[in-house]
Amino acid sequence: MPVLRARKAMEEVSPGDLLAVIASDRGAIKDIPAWARTAGHEVVSAEERDGEIHILIRRGPAHAG
Repeated sequence: MPVLRARKAMEEVSPGDLLAVIASDRGAIKDIPAWARTAGHEVVSAEERDGEIHILIRRGPAHAG
């Protein structure tokens, strides 16, 4: 579910802008960066802090999904 929510939220972000994702699902630490890279976005950071997954993604070109 975190990947789907991140994908939906990314639709509202302009190319070059950042999206911060915070998730409790431990699988998100691998799943969201994998999706982001294949969709043409840049993963700026991905880490686990205080039991939460924190991922920062820079949106790629307008055609990236």
